[in-house]
This record gives sequence, structure tokens and C-alpha cells, in this order.
Amino acid sequence: MRRNVAVLLLVVFILCIVLLGFFAVYLLYGLFSDSMNPLDGNDVDSVSVASWNLQNFGLTKAENESLLEYYVGKISAYDVCVIQEISDPSSQAIVSLAERLPTYRYVMSTPAGQGSSKEQYALFYNRDVELLETYDWTTEKQEFFERPPLEATFQVGNWTFRLWTIHVKVDNVAEELSNLETLIGSPSQDTIVIGDLNADGQNYYEGVLHHFLGWEWVITSSMDTTVAPSSHAYDRIIINEAAQNNFVAVGIMDEVVASQSDHYLVYGMFKSSVQ
Repeated sequence: MRRNVAVLLLVVFILCIVLLGFFAVYLLYGLFSDSMNPLDGNDVDSVSVASWNLQNFGLTKAENESLLEYYVGKISAYDVCVIQEISDPSSQAIVSLAERLPTYRYVMSTPAGQGSSKEQYALFYNRDVELLETYDWTTEKQEFFERPPLEATFQVGNWTFRLWTIHVKVDNVAEELSNLETLIGSPSQDTIVIGDLNADGQNYYEGVLHHFLGWEWVITSSMDTTVAPSSHAYDRIIINEAAQNNFVAVGIMDEVVASQSDHYLVYGMFKSSVQ
């Protein structure tokens, strides 16, 4: 009898140890998974800057209520979000999106494209962000880019930064990046280049960097920013030396399927308390 009791107690003891082990693993996983997502537990002085190519975003997508709500749910997680590949001459598609983001303001570029196909950019920014100025390079630089960049200067807290966004032509990546590098120059102000640069694979030296070499490419060539089975870092975030003391982390929002876009959303986290 005593032997049976001893065996039973031993079994109970072992089960308790196993359960405690599982509980410890669960707690550790929760801690580590939270720390791996830069958007979780942000400091009050952090600012998130994102870019998303929505793949031919026009009236068809804007009229899909569930799809539009999906976009809104994702975009609203970021302080500043660039939307690329807007292909709606009426601008009604982006208005429909903006109406569902009442705490955000936005600016748009003029339609750009050397052929009949035109695209626009939109910059959404929330109430914590002040837009100081914008400059649309479409008219002035159309001959140098398929879709010339949109430039904007923002202030958040103590931090003022300049943002350049561009959707680089897929079969002219090297030349357009050279033109962009010349246009931007060597700014002393904190500067971010963000967007679908198509800078990977056969489009661009198999991801070996040839431009902005004095800058930090925080989306590296080893990352994947596309929904396709192949892995390519087409979407990039590049920051100059002045912005590096504000930089905290980089992330890729990959909860995307082909019907929503062929690109993931990319974002960087920065500290706004540092000038």
C-alpha cells in the first residue's frame, strides 16, 4: 500500500514539474515575443514611420468594405504611413480610405508616369505629428524618374526629420537610385528614404548595395518584403548618419495575402526625444 502511495506521489510531483516547466516557457515566450515587436510597449517618445505599396490601389479595392477596413486597421498602428501605387485619377479611393482614418491628415502627390499609366503617393500622419512642408518633384523631375519622389518634413516632439518616398521603376532601378542620390545629396538634417525601391534580386545587383553607401539600409537585403514565395527586399528604409541616433528598430508587417497587396508593410521606430 505504502509503495502505491509513494508511486502516486512521485507521479503527481513529476506532473507538477512538467506543468511548471510549460508555464515558465509560456511566460518567457510572452516576454520575448513582446520585445521582438517594436510596436508593442512603445515609449511615449517613440514615432513609427511606415510605407506600404498597396498594389494598384483604386476604386475596385476602395469599394471592397472588408478590404478597406483591413487597410485601416493596419495603417492606424503607425504615426506616419506612406501609401504607394495609388492608381485612381479621381482620388476617390484615397478619400474613402481617409474617411476611415479620422485622426489622420494626409497629403498626396500629383499623378506621375512617363506613359499612360499614372500613380500617386499619399502621406498619412496622425495628430502627434506636425507636417512642416512638402515638395512634389513630379513636374520638375519627371524626365529622371518614372514616378518622381515626394519630399516632406515632419516634426514630432523634439525631432524634425525629412522623408523622401519613391516607387522606383522596376527595370531602371540603378539609374533612378543614382538620380535620387544626386537629388538628395548629403543632407545634414535627419533624413529617411522609404518606399518600394525594387532594390533586390535581378532588378538590382542581387541585393548588393551600390547607392547611398554612407547611409544605413535598415531593411537589409536578407529580409523579405514581398508576398510572393520568393524572398526579396524590394521595399526599403534608408537613413542618413544624422538620423541614426534616433533610430530604434525596424519591422515588417507580413500579415498580408495576395488579394490585399503583393507587398508587406515596412516600418521603422525612432525616438522623438532626441534632436
